[in-house]
Amino acid sequence: MHSMAELQRRELNMIELLVMGKEIYQVHWRQVLRLVLWIGLPIQLVLQLVGLLVGNQLAALDLTAIATDPAVAEAFLASGQWVQIVGNYLVLMILSAILYPLLLLAVANYVNHALRGTPMTVQAAVLGMLQRAWVVVPAAIIYEIAVGAGLIALILPGLYAIVKLFFYLYAIILEDKGVFGCLKRSMELTYGFFGKTAMAALLLMGLSYTGTYLLDLIFSVLGYSYTANVVFGLCNMALDAFFAVVMTLYYFNRVAVMEEDLPRSTGLL
Repeated sequence: MHSMAELQRRELNMIELLVMGKEIYQVHWRQVLRLVLWIGLPIQLVLQLVGLLVGNQLAALDLTAIATDPAVAEAFLASGQWVQIVGNYLVLMILSAILYPLLLLAVANYVNHALRGTPMTVQAAVLGMLQRAWVVVPAAIIYEIAVGAGLIALILPGLYAIVKLFFYLYAIILEDKGVFGCLKRSMELTYGFFGKTAMAALLLMGLSYTGTYLLDLIFSVLGYSYTANVVFGLCNMALDAFFAVVMTLYYFNRVAVMEEDLPRSTGLL
């Protein structure tokens, strides 16, 4: 089993961290999946219910006519339906931004203790996450606003914010940082490592989106329904849990590299 000492010898590249994360996930997959069920199931039930509501509203509309016929479009805008649809969609996005990080925090908490040789129960990992949830909500909202505003403005500021705040969530649970402290800590951990962090973010996001796409292909064969969407969401959260393991390793390795001046790798990752 891997330990914290392995992360405090030298800077590890992302391929090494992915391999280490896979091995940790394989050892603790039962506990990780229990976290996914305990935390993810209530989240998915809520998210998919709101998503179903938005989907039904859109299905009842003739989107082609609205897009091509000015009279139909004017009637649609005058009816106020768009306000309700947009409102429900925003609720869905906000809930996703706030609730999804809770699972990642619990996984990071569990992995943190496993690396230190002080294993914790799934219940303790959930409790630790809940104790920090009050920080996650406002921090996640600030993150989404910063990234969203940056992307809307000129795209590049949004991408810059994604990289600079890449570690904010893990600083909450791994170093007990507050709402603004976690954002500041993430910026500290990317100072002098912007390029490497950007490449790591690109790789991890690419792998995550690829996994989600493959899951979507599988579930598209089975057909979409409320139950199928909930199961799809849980499978996707199990995938996200793996990347939470890798991010926990990445976080501790970056902290050690910066604070203990460890030998650094020369590659882009």
